[in-house]
Amino acid sequence: MAEPPIASSSRAKALFKALDYSLGQGKGHEVKLQFNPTKLTINRSVQWKASEAKGVEVPQQEFVRNDGRTLSMELFIDTYEAENEADKDASKKVQELENLTLPDERNVGGDHRPDPPRVQFVWEKVNFTAVFKSFN
Repeated sequence: MAEPPIASSSRAKALFKALDYSLGQGKGHEVKLQFNPTKLTINRSVQWKASEAKGVEVPQQEFVRNDGRTLSMELFIDTYEAENEADKDASKKVQELENLTLPDERNVGGDHRPDPPRVQFVWEKVNFTAVFKSFN
């Protein structure tokens, strides 16, 4: 069931914080957003299994597992009014965000392969810990 989109009127800027190492970035690295998301949606899905009782119109449901929550948002990156020349390249901000999706050899799990880097999205009352599943 999807929760309603979260809207805000505050000027507090949203950010992503690296909780683990990601490609070329250390733990605690922050990517501050110039503009807050205009729409932010949190979804959660749960798997249920119907009992195999015959002749029942509505079978009893058994909890199987929680698939976790997903956070979706659209971000706007505009560097037109950047104060210094180094910050005027929007592709650098996109690359900085994309690097949060990439594993780093310093995050090796029990299977000896890099784990996906965990990030924390922070914006006002929203504090969401996750890994990037997609980046478009």
